[in-house]
Amino acid sequence: MSRTGRPVAALSLLVCIAGVAWAQPAEPPVMLQWYEQQWTDMERRVPDFFLAGYGSVWLPPVSKAASQQSVGYDVFDRFDLGRPGSPTLYGTEQSFRAVVDELQQANGRVYVDSILNHNSFRETSATFQQRGGWPGFWMDPQSPLRQKFPTDPWGDFHAGVPGGYLQSEDPGGPRYDLFRGDLVALVDIDQTTNHQFIRHPIEPGHPDNIPAGTVHNRPDPANVRFYPDRTQPGQTVVVPPTSRAGSVTLTFYPYTENPEDGVPFMENATGVLMRWTQWMLEVQGVDGFRLDAVKHTYPFFWDQYFDGVMRNRWTTPDGRTATPFSFGESVADNAFVFNNFVRKNDGFGNRDALDLNGAARLRELINAGGFGDWASLENAGGGHIDLIDDGFINGSVGVNHVFSHDNGSVGDGGSMPPLPTDRQMGLFAHAYTLMRPGHTIVYYNARAVQRSFGFFPREGTPIALGFDERAGALDDRMTRLVRARNTVARGQYIPLQRDSDVIVFERSSPNNISGGRDGQALVGVNDRFDTGFDTRTVNTSFAPGTRLHEISGTAGDPVVDPTNQIFSVVTVGAGGQAT
Repeated sequence: MSRTGRPVAALSLLVCIAGVAWAQPAEPPVMLQWYEQQWTDMERRVPDFFLAGYGSVWLPPVSKAASQQSVGYDVFDRFDLGRPGSPTLYGTEQSFRAVVDELQQANGRVYVDSILNHNSFRETSATFQQRGGWPGFWMDPQSPLRQKFPTDPWGDFHAGVPGGYLQSEDPGGPRYDLFRGDLVALVDIDQTTNHQFIRHPIEPGHPDNIPAGTVHNRPDPANVRFYPDRTQPGQTVVVPPTSRAGSVTLTFYPYTENPEDGVPFMENATGVLMRWTQWMLEVQGVDGFRLDAVKHTYPFFWDQYFDGVMRNRWTTPDGRTATPFSFGESVADNAFVFNNFVRKNDGFGNRDALDLNGAARLRELINAGGFGDWASLENAGGGHIDLIDDGFINGSVGVNHVFSHDNGSVGDGGSMPPLPTDRQMGLFAHAYTLMRPGHTIVYYNARAVQRSFGFFPREGTPIALGFDERAGALDDRMTRLVRARNTVARGQYIPLQRDSDVIVFERSSPNNISGGRDGQALVGVNDRFDTGFDTRTVNTSFAPGTRLHEISGTAGDPVVDPTNQIFSVVTVGAGGQAT
């Protein structure tokens, strides 16, 4: 393996290639988590997204939140995506549809954050109930109307106990309940209830309408567009059982091009969540979902009802039907996440999970300043979730990433984060995740919305789209890595060497004729930031005499390699050795 540089606050990476076996399947497209940008501005920046090499995007929650300044996780009205005079933080439904269309024309898949565990912060006042509560949901108000208390009936939501409302974020705290507790005081939806109403009523006075408030849940003929056309043939989905839930049979009807063809029907709270999911896929045209707070929702809901509505709900660019991809957020050990909230390889579901533990170990490496250990990533329980199912790094489970809005390069969530330094951006960690098998995310905080209070998403990598906002200049270090993945990340992941400072691996494929392997890429990553360089010698699958070209841009870089110590070309020696 050629030398890997380690200057202060600079990338330490070497990627070498000898050619590409195009017959090998490509990895899933790199996903850009794109936050803090209004839809109209994002639409104008889609060319940047395309030229940078990204192939999918994860967008923040799109529905109307309780506050106009909110990121969107305190969802108030799922079917309101913003309208003129009353936009969301990001814009209107029309501008959202425009950016989805533009991203898809740029060959990008669009995933939005889906909130199916809770609504906005729990409201107890008689005034809130009188106004109608949360649109589409029933609070079971008392008669005569008064403030609600924890032990009152709560309709579609979990009630509390005499000591107060249940909570689900602190296992050591009072009234903890993982599935029934409020997450950071956000009212928890009870998916086991079966209160049947027409929840977006059309016709005034209909006996099946949800009780109307003075503001919300009032009959409106325009609500017809939120419903599918039940005069069309239905799609019957038989959801097979899992180890967590039994089989159910569900019937869905299509949304048609004419919004006025919708036919209202009675449903429970789970039905509202399924209908919104179908509406986002068939009407708004998204390609899938990031699932918020999955471990706080009953596993049966995901296995039976979410997977049921997702089944064959996506139309591919070439016209085929397939089950859309989704990936959940679950802060827990890998075995718990895999055993309860992943469903990928049973021929029915296509639901994965964020690799939160692997990302946490990578951030620890970044923050350790060269004193961490790459071995921490290879613990199946607390390292990469990819190891939990079969013991191999093969992309079978987990969505790789380094940063997110919750766990960023800098920021505390309480105010606008500063811009990170080169060291804090952790480019070496991104090089590692981008060249691994499986789904991979790069997080970009555009810093382009106005907010004076509430949660502020943390920073990510400000050079994600090829422009350094700190210097006001072009910077292709991240986009080079994205293009390297798109070009040469083929074949199996083969570890070659790993110590506390350097990890070396290759991407290669079996050669059925020679019985050996055909190398595609050789990757070396160094987590140190002090001056100097490290040298490693590894045995590769490349043939002797093969010339491997450095493509990350580190060789000859005036900051990373000021004395030209990193080789721009490495010639493989006898026995496939590279130094």
